[in-house]
Amino acid sequence: MDLESLERWFERSRRGDVRAWAKLVDSLSGIVMAAIRRARLSREDGEDIFGLTMATLYQNLDRIESGAALPGWIARVATREAIRRSQATKAKSTDELNEDWMGFSEEDVSGALLASERADTVRTALTQLNPTCQLLLTSLFSDDPVPYDDLAKRAGIAIGSIGPKRARCLNALRQILESNPLFAESSQTTPTS
Repeated sequence: MDLESLERWFERSRRGDVRAWAKLVDSLSGIVMAAIRRARLSREDGEDIFGLTMATLYQNLDRIESGAALPGWIARVATREAIRRSQATKAKSTDELNEDWMGFSEEDVSGALLASERADTVRTALTQLNPTCQLLLTSLFSDDPVPYDDLAKRAGIAIGSIGPKRARCLNALRQILESNPLFAESSQTTPTS
């Protein structure tokens, strides 16, 4: 997911740009669909949850700090709504709730939410880096690989500098994240040089 485009679509959507809203919904749809699949909802329930999640996003556009926060935010909303629907569906069909039937345990949900929070924190930390580092690191994890020559041109650096520069950027990102309680435990177990 391209954070620059996401931020641009987010800002334009806040101003009422219908095309930007459509691109924003499209870019976040995979996250919502993953939550729906994990809850094992019917197609009809999944469509309802998708619509409800996007309506909730639209209603809260002015409350969300930045476009970088959207993937984590949308994952939490979609997961919460999918769990609610799954529980409601199960309660209608039987007298007892069966966690095995729902496909999640409390630990699974907690783990998914923690992972979502961490991803959101990483995205926010990325915005604290300089634009070159943001470009190099987002391209590293992009679904669409960027050829090194294109990346070098966009970053304004030599191709041979991409690896070393990216390593320095990762180190800077790690230092930012180490100050965050969500990463405190993992940074204590990571050897330092």
